[in-house]
Amino acid sequence: MTKTELYILIAVFLFLTVALVWTGAKMWLDVRKRRQNSGHRGKRTV
Repeated sequence: MTKTELYILIAVFLFLTVALVWTGAKMWLDVRKRRQNSGHRGKRTV
């Protein structure tokens, strides 16, 4: 394997990791917002 291929592989894996973390954090924040909104109505679900 050449150095160029190695750098490309590292870049792809870094991009995939960042994309996964980004979407995961977004989903987690959406879930937190929904829980807070539903909590104000008086119902609390665990």
